[in-house]
Amino acid sequence: MSHGWASVRPTAMSTPTRADDVSLPAPQGPHAIGYWQAVLRTSRLDRLPSHSDEARTLLLEAWYPAAPMPATASNSKPYVSAAVGAAIAEDLKFKPGFEHEVTTHAFPGAPPASGRFPVIVFSHGLSWPVALYQTLTEDLASRGFVVIGINHSHDASRIELPDGRLLDLWQIPGFDDPLKQDLVLAEHLDIWLQDIEDVLCLIRTWAAPTSNAPLSTHIDVERIGLTGHSYGGSAVARIGARKELGISAVAAMEGQLRQVSGPSLEVGVPFMHLIGEYNRLELEGHAYLPSTAAPVYQVVIRGAGHAKFSDVIYLYKATTAGPDWIERHRHETEPERVLNVTCDYLSAFFDRYLRGKDSSLLHPVSYADRVAGPRPGGYPEAELTIDVK
Repeated sequence: MSHGWASVRPTAMSTPTRADDVSLPAPQGPHAIGYWQAVLRTSRLDRLPSHSDEARTLLLEAWYPAAPMPATASNSKPYVSAAVGAAIAEDLKFKPGFEHEVTTHAFPGAPPASGRFPVIVFSHGLSWPVALYQTLTEDLASRGFVVIGINHSHDASRIELPDGRLLDLWQIPGFDDPLKQDLVLAEHLDIWLQDIEDVLCLIRTWAAPTSNAPLSTHIDVERIGLTGHSYGGSAVARIGARKELGISAVAAMEGQLRQVSGPSLEVGVPFMHLIGEYNRLELEGHAYLPSTAAPVYQVVIRGAGHAKFSDVIYLYKATTAGPDWIERHRHETEPERVLNVTCDYLSAFFDRYLRGKDSSLLHPVSYADRVAGPRPGGYPEAELTIDVK
């Protein structure tokens, strides 16, 4: 397979910090965070009906461990561009211009930290671009992972390529029959599986001695994990079952199994499924089955819904929600808390299977122990089960 890619080092505009600015939750790792973009032009034609004569083009966004930044550094990455922010605001009913209030912790083009780091490939939810998951991508990068986010073209509210071209959302046809709709979504997922496979191939070329990719000497392609949310969780679960791709571990956040071949999938590598309590009846159980030497971890987070595995609820509450909305949701787990729990479990899981470092977070503990030491020993809001064959 042949494909081309273009490297892009974006330049962030320095924006003065206002007293009412909203900062993303602070990353918990020891590293500063760099940011970089690349464009992958695949050898495939886009299979979407409205774009079938175009080469499939993917915007990749990378967050990586960076060398220490000066305390006075102020050129952090904008949350999103104005064009992408406008599409997100329309799609999710955020107030217009919300993105200008948000401060990130990543620095475009920052020098990478020394050493080679495991790679985590991230796949977003249907219609939500990678940008809506920056709390997760920043946190994982701060803990020593290179995170490569795939923006699946025409399956996000809006994607802006470095040349200014905008890729807007193509609506998947809807059906009154839920079974027909599920079949369409399962078949459409094949496009995303090919996207991920192409990106895995590209990442391995970055590590070649002749590569001119900025991260070429800092990625360890022998240690690759996959993670994704919602539809992206379905995609990474499906492709992670293919042992020949050399994936070491897969973590899905509310990734409903979408396949035509049956109601369950035997995982090929260690697998973690994070589920919000509100969807546990739909997602909890035995859709994902362990295989020899490939356990299935399941983490249910109480007081959490589907959107809390992203920045969406955290930012909506901070920039847009009024008192009535806040009052209606007062009994739910705080969105920042859900993000903390999610980041800690993702990090612990990938530490175990990409670095060989154990974590007490991945051992079931009593409720009392979780209350006494929520960060090192577990969270009261989280229920962990492990299924082995």
